[in-house]
Amino acid sequence: MENYKIKKRVRVPSERHIIVCNTHEAIISRSDYQRVQELISAKRRIRKNNFENLFKSIIFCKTCGYRLHLAEVVRPKRENELMYKCAHHFTHRDQCPNNNSINYEQLKEVITQRIRSFFQLMKNDNDLFVMLENRLAIDNISKKLEHELVKLEAQKESFIKMISKVYQDSVLGKIDEVTADRLLHDYKVEQSGVDNKVKEIKKQLEKSQNIINGLSKLKEEVNKYLDFEELTHEMVNALISKIVIEHKKKENGIKTQEINIVWRFIDMSI
Repeated sequence: MENYKIKKRVRVPSERHIIVCNTHEAIISRSDYQRVQELISAKRRIRKNNFENLFKSIIFCKTCGYRLHLAEVVRPKRENELMYKCAHHFTHRDQCPNNNSINYEQLKEVITQRIRSFFQLMKNDNDLFVMLENRLAIDNISKKLEHELVKLEAQKESFIKMISKVYQDSVLGKIDEVTADRLLHDYKVEQSGVDNKVKEIKKQLEKSQNIINGLSKLKEEVNKYLDFEELTHEMVNALISKIVIEHKKKENGIKTQEINIVWRFIDMSI
């Protein structure tokens, strides 16, 4: 409010907003909220047909990062087919030079098989965590990082003592002002470097822990759909964060196409 007398309100810029998190008990989880925001932010086109579109808003082109859109391809001499296509390729070929498309039914079959395989893996915690540890070396990396963090924290303490000693020596006249300033500058530069390393290590440790916590949450969702027969919108959006499709490649006369599923809660493919 600009003036309490005239009651005139002034919009405060977003960079000056004061946000205090977790002041009230959450009604829904943070991950569910973020997922809903992603779906809301996705562009919604008016549907001109009644085609099933299980992967709407979560399927992306690997080359340009834009969403793929479902379209019916008319085949004069055979049955029409539904295809996911990267429209960005047709409007910005400099950014997406390769035509990226995939048959809807084929994609649905691949995703179904991948989910069933993933469910089998999730049933056995030991196999899952061993695979993740081998792939990400979570356990070994965490131990190394924790060991390095202890050493860095000890360095931080030593810098505090050295800086304090410089101030004391300067006050007592044991060293001159110029020397004291130089030593303080050098110590603070080294201390800043250590502080940055500590922050980076804590981020990495937090990331590793988030993967472990995310797996537990993902398993809770998996347990709801263990005996599924057909994919549903609810199931797809509960388990999958996004699907990344690469354009078709041909090697030795064989066409291949990479399909990556990024799972919710762990934000990675397995």
